[in-house]
Amino acid sequence: MKQPSSASWVSTLALLTTVFAVSPSFGQNFQVNGRPASPQEYRASQLVDQGLNLLNQNQNAAACQIFAQAVQLSPGLAAAHADYGIALMKMGQNEPAISEIKYSLQIDPNQPGAWINLGALHQTQGQIDLAIVAFTEFVKRFPNNPEAPKISDLLQGLSKFNNSLHAEAGASAVAADHDGNGPDYFAEATVQGIQRWPASSMPLKVYIRPGDDVPSYKPQYGDILKRSFDDWSAASDGKVKFVYVKEPAAANIECSWSADPTQLANAAESAETSLAANSKGLVHATAVILTMPLTSGWPLTDNRLRWYLLHEIGHILGYTGHTRNPADIMFFSSRIPDEWRDLTVRDKNTLLRLYSERSQ
Repeated sequence: MKQPSSASWVSTLALLTTVFAVSPSFGQNFQVNGRPASPQEYRASQLVDQGLNLLNQNQNAAACQIFAQAVQLSPGLAAAHADYGIALMKMGQNEPAISEIKYSLQIDPNQPGAWINLGALHQTQGQIDLAIVAFTEFVKRFPNNPEAPKISDLLQGLSKFNNSLHAEAGASAVAADHDGNGPDYFAEATVQGIQRWPASSMPLKVYIRPGDDVPSYKPQYGDILKRSFDDWSAASDGKVKFVYVKEPAAANIECSWSADPTQLANAAESAETSLAANSKGLVHATAVILTMPLTSGWPLTDNRLRWYLLHEIGHILGYTGHTRNPADIMFFSSRIPDEWRDLTVRDKNTLLRLYSERSQ
């Protein structure tokens, strides 16, 4: 991530993970994946298919019950354990999910999706070193897999982020952030330098481009975006204020919607922010938010959109870095559970410190 200058810059956003179903399509006549199977294994494979259908409908609790039956019925069916792990991680049960996926890989290590999901689980918990190990194993084993280029890019981003935290923020700051013991994560948020909007720019004028003609856009998206701006403003104790304008020419901040992932610099991101600054501070920001999920296994619910928007506004306000604490909105990766997110105390404290008089 480059420090803002008079030219526009693109922020490094949260590295989003991808959930892959790893079960094959199963045939009939007591065969699984083209080989003879016991009645128990065949029935378990049918349950796995049912579970995957539930996952695709975001019915994760029901999917967990189905997969639990499958692994009990046929403990040696690797794909059942792997997909059970997906359901568990979507329910926020990370440790059991890791155990299931690891067990699946012990049975059959030649499962590309299982290695990706294992890396994703570690990544979403801030366990960067373990995520790098899993993603590296995937690329090593499956260099010709269609997902290999994306995972290679993800590995580069994770390695760069990990190195920057240790080298620039300092080991003690990283430890405090990762453990969640510090009152804020100012060192991590300003790792590329302190950037903020000058007091003379307040209130910041926000233009939200209508999304009615954008595929997958929903009317409530604009309301969620406004609420997210308002929540950041409330967290600032009056230091940051927003007003909404009807013309982009009058705006400091422009937000738009897109259903085309190619408009973003990184194919693994769901949103992207560009900033411009001069000697006095930030002067302009643009944000593009996708209205479609990156994968079918991760639907774009209002809850997930809420996280993306809060995170993006953090970058708009001058957070040039990320925290390793998964509880914080400015965590470098999205979280898997489908739940509504609000700003944490550490998010608020970091904002107050960034815009405090003593740091001006």
